[in-house]
Amino acid sequence: MIEISAESLFQALDNYIPEVAYYLDLQSGAVLMRNLEMGADDDVAGMVESEPSRYLTIPPVSNREALAIRETFAEDVAPPYARPALRRALDGRSPFHRFKDSVHTWPDIVDAWHLHECQAYRAVAEAWLEAQGIDYSLPCTEVEHREMA
Repeated sequence: MIEISAESLFQALDNYIPEVAYYLDLQSGAVLMRNLEMGADDDVAGMVESEPSRYLTIPPVSNREALAIRETFAEDVAPPYARPALRRALDGRSPFHRFKDSVHTWPDIVDAWHLHECQAYRAVAEAWLEAQGIDYSLPCTEVEHREMA
């Protein structure tokens, strides 16, 4: 069984930068980031190329799936007073940036958003790890610990 940092795996799943790739080290559970613009000069590139069976590429969630996570929050989790503005933020250009700005308009919902996002990415991560046949431990994040306290 490998222990994987939930925060690191969630960050990898939430990666929207085409020049960046993430890998899971199947021996240590470490999540490694590779800058693809550096090519073979990147240390991670050398590690992955020398032992390809040890490293698994972590696929980012699709924009559609990331948007659905935000839509669910806007429709079902956020307090009623925030829902119209959150829904509007998701329409049009730059919905991810606008949504984040809208969430931070109400400091009292920021923690609820982070918990919702964390739970959604945990479900995605667990489904992906299980589909890969990986025996894993994914300890709770700081956000999840605060909720349990």
